[in-house]
Amino acid sequence: MDFDLNVEFNYDAFEEATYEAARVIFPMLQQERSDETFYTFNFDTGQLVQYVAILVNTEEELERQTRRELEKDDKYLDVPYADFKTFWRRHWYDFILVYSQNNEEFAKRFKTTNDMLWSLATQLDELEDEILEDEDVDEDELYEYVFDNIHDPIKDRLARVLQRLDKEGIFELTNKRENIHLGLHDSNWPCDTLPGPFADLNPEESCRRYEQDKVIFDRVQATLFGSLY
Repeated sequence: MDFDLNVEFNYDAFEEATYEAARVIFPMLQQERSDETFYTFNFDTGQLVQYVAILVNTEEELERQTRRELEKDDKYLDVPYADFKTFWRRHWYDFILVYSQNNEEFAKRFKTTNDMLWSLATQLDELEDEILEDEDVDEDELYEYVFDNIHDPIKDRLARVLQRLDKEGIFELTNKRENIHLGLHDSNWPCDTLPGPFADLNPEESCRRYEQDKVIFDRVQATLFGSLY
């Protein structure tokens, strides 16, 4: 079925606004924690691409999180510490989240980006409601169309922003590039694993490290939680 979703959204302007904001915020975060070692930088878009936030983490924050988890349950002591730490390296919901509600500078810099996304979301809500009034419309087909033709192109632009910043060395203020993982994240992704390896965004060594970590993650998960996790 064909859908008439005539939305107003300037993808080029969105990319440029996001690029200009991110080229300030990503270095700022590293400068604020210049004594720590960043190993992952991600754009987070929420479940429906209604906003852009930033999800990052450092080796030192990972160490603190790992030790906090060890204090919660003695069963974690059955897993080698290095493996347990790698296990938590992939749990993004304990990472450092930077967004409009908790960072004034971020809110200012990303205002254009997030205003554009909110306007788009409002348009989509209204159009989808109108279309779904037709009883012959397949709701799943409509949402698949929206994700394929509107949401995915937005994520493609966010990936291009990361690629542009990467070429400028923006992410290497505290760490070597081969140790850094860049990515795109949304709330549809399982909360217990960081998506990747995003071969189009990361060098071979970074992708290889990601895959090696995944093997350890799966092994620790099976040891601690079995098939119920």
